[in-house]
Amino acid sequence: MLSRPGRWLVLLRAVLVVVGAIAVALTSFPPSYEAWAWAVVGFFAAVTVFSAVLSVVELGPVTRVRARVLLLALDSVVAIGFISVFSFETGEPWRALYLIPVAAAALRFGLVGGAVAGAVMVSATIVIDALGPGLQWRAVFARVLVGMLLRRRHLLLVGGGAAAAVTAGGEDI
Repeated sequence: MLSRPGRWLVLLRAVLVVVGAIAVALTSFPPSYEAWAWAVVGFFAAVTVFSAVLSVVELGPVTRVRARVLLLALDSVVAIGFISVFSFETGEPWRALYLIPVAAAALRFGLVGGAVAGAVMVSATIVIDALGPGLQWRAVFARVLVGMLLRRRHLLLVGGGAAAAVTAGGEDI
C-alpha cells in the first residue's frame, strides 16, 4: 500500500487534516474567523483526497511532475490559509508553516523550486501581515534571511557533492 513516497504523503496529509480540525475545534476565534478556519480544513481534506487519487493512478513522467507542482501549490494555499486564520494569535505560532512548502519545493525541484516557493510564501505572509495584525518589518527581514541561509546551505551541499552521494544510493525524489 505505501510503496511510493506519494502514498506516505497522503497518510501524512490525512493525519494533518485531523490535527488541523482539532486545532480549529479547540480555538476560540474572533468573529468571522471560525467559518474561514473550517473552510481551510475542508479545503485541506479535499486536497488530501485529490492527492490520494493521484497516488494510485499511473501517470507519465511529465504528468507526474505537473501533479507534483499542483500539489505543492495546493499545499501552499493550505499553509497560507492556516497562517491567515490563526494570525490573530499572539506570537503567531502557525507562522512557521510557510517553510513547509518552501522545503518541499526545494526537495522536489532543487534550488529553483525552493527560490520560487520562498518568494511566493514570503510575499503571502507579508500580505497577511499587512491585511491582518500589521506589518512587522523585523519578522519580514528574518524570513528573507532564513531563505537566504537555506539557499546558501543548499549550494554548499550541492557543490560539495553531498546531494549526489545521498541520492546515488536512494530513491529519486
